[in-house]
Amino acid sequence: MKLPNRKPDTGKFVPKPGKNSRPSKPGSSNVFKPGKGKYVPKPGKNTRPSKPGSNNVYKPGKGKYVPKPGKNIGHSKPGPGNNNVYKPGKGKHDLKPGKNHYPGVIDPSKLNGLSKGKGKHFGPSQKWLGKNGVPQKKDLFKNKNIKPLRPSLEKQLHAGKLNSLIHSNKSKKWNMKKQFELHKKGDVARQMHLNQNLLKHGGWRKRTLFGKMSPSFTKSHFGFWYAGPGMYPNYCWSPHWSEWVDWCWWDWCHPICDPRPMICRPIICDPCAPWGWYECPVWQPLPIVTCGTWVDVDPFIIDSGLDLQMLAVRFVDSGHPEEELGPRFRVWFRNNSDVDINVPFNVLLLASNSRELEADLPEAGSRVDNIAAGQIQSVDIRLPFAASLMSTDEEGNQIPFEQLHVLIDSHREIPEAFEENNGAVMARVDVLPVDPALFSSDAEVVVSGALVNLAGEGLGPEPGKVLVSLNGMNFEAEIYGWYDLGVRVKMPELPLLDAAEATLVVVRGDGAVSNPIDVQFAPQMAAVIVE
Repeated sequence: MKLPNRKPDTGKFVPKPGKNSRPSKPGSSNVFKPGKGKYVPKPGKNTRPSKPGSNNVYKPGKGKYVPKPGKNIGHSKPGPGNNNVYKPGKGKHDLKPGKNHYPGVIDPSKLNGLSKGKGKHFGPSQKWLGKNGVPQKKDLFKNKNIKPLRPSLEKQLHAGKLNSLIHSNKSKKWNMKKQFELHKKGDVARQMHLNQNLLKHGGWRKRTLFGKMSPSFTKSHFGFWYAGPGMYPNYCWSPHWSEWVDWCWWDWCHPICDPRPMICRPIICDPCAPWGWYECPVWQPLPIVTCGTWVDVDPFIIDSGLDLQMLAVRFVDSGHPEEELGPRFRVWFRNNSDVDINVPFNVLLLASNSRELEADLPEAGSRVDNIAAGQIQSVDIRLPFAASLMSTDEEGNQIPFEQLHVLIDSHREIPEAFEENNGAVMARVDVLPVDPALFSSDAEVVVSGALVNLAGEGLGPEPGKVLVSLNGMNFEAEIYGWYDLGVRVKMPELPLLDAAEATLVVVRGDGAVSNPIDVQFAPQMAAVIVE
């Protein structure tokens, strides 16, 4: 196989070799190999020694992965950093007294309090107010101001605010207007068949949608095995963990700046208890596609009793090997009953290399407090890091798991009339990604030619484009860093006389378009005045 030229330049994105590529042997010249020298992790952060003779412990290689004793083995602990995406930090998790955290099948007599319209408040728990599960008063978004969103996309379209982006000759092929119109219900990329179009034109490596790259891009990124959909390559660039990567790592977005449709905003949950093996039924197929959807799904009618239905699962991000963070997924489910369910239940993910469930698999789950009659909810769940290394390819490289198992009411606490719609099993590569979304920039005023960080989700593993719309003209930002949850770009250097409002949009490599966000674009003279 002939390998393409890996030397980057400022105007062309040089893709890596295809899926059969792997890290080169020690001593060879390989741009995918991280920089020279020994990596010294931050104190207290998942420190583990590297293999003898290796200069990068985090790069996937050959051999068997042996995790620390008691870490990420079998079922995960019900504590922070394991099966709860909102609490990636360390520390002991103290279970609340009086709660049954290891329940069996619930007594139907305990459901007498369920009645239509009498459910309790369905908002997030007040103890998780800030990003990453940290109370807002202690986090404050890394000391950055929280900027409320502009009016809805629908109102912006009607007012003509996005016309310069929509009617640009370059952006017409992405059909931005239709994507913005479909944004209200979500699942835009699936409805636009963008993954199929990408595969039809040769796949990710042959895509033409990528922006201008900084020459330093390869120096700040490394190659790793990616736990995402099949539309993406299984070996991708990833930025080294750094200050900008940490800032963009938002596990939760404050409601006042959350651009996603309400139905796509995951609720905040505590982690659930470990799962005890039992034989699962043969699951019913999910709506429309293998990984399902929540858009325009016909109601499931039951004559009596209660019923929870799994609707869909989407891939959010692949985690990060340098922080030993596993992949995150979002699960949608619906209460088909005509009454509220005020009894807690669990939603669980298990990683496997087989379609048959076994005991002691890497798992993670969330405990849902309640769900109203007919309501659709979603939760985010991050699998343990062991799931990213549990399979092996033909060359002996450790690669991510192969099959994803999803269980709704995994501990069988709700007496349901129909349980065959409570879960699914599918190949990991068949799980589609979430739609791209931009949450915020790290500065409200951006100087011409300056670096800016953009936090979001669903941005793809490798670069697409970042468009800058200013005074009716469109420009491209230069890309310095990129991963699923964030982008680091250099704003175009423009001869501005005064500050002006600019609109930023991210276009993923498959053509999926994010929501727009606004920043104040200031001339370079402003930076001198401030100093």
